[in-house]
Amino acid sequence: MDSRVPVDTGWAPAPLGVTQCLTASDARDPSSLVGSMSTPGATGCSYTERSYSGSTFRFAVECSGSYGLKSRGSVTFGAVSFDGNITATVTLNGQATEFQNRVSGKRVGDC
Repeated sequence: MDSRVPVDTGWAPAPLGVTQCLTASDARDPSSLVGSMSTPGATGCSYTERSYSGSTFRFAVECSGSYGLKSRGSVTFGAVSFDGNITATVTLNGQATEFQNRVSGKRVGDC
């Protein structure tokens, strides 16, 4: 995941990489994978929108717990990879801050 904050062009953290084993069930329902990517560190999260069009998953998530996080985005899945964009808004120090995230992944082998 590569993140940016539009109002702070100087903030550019290193991309975040994760290796994760996915089951056949995870592959059939990518919303569980996307949910965790779109709400890191937040609690009380649930989908408010969720739709599939072909191989693209579009969604919106709201979290009632820490940070008051709201995310929205779309991720397109291929046979061995995925790519997408997630916009997240969090409340930090009483101020709403928007993060723009590009996510991508690929299959690297069996679990």
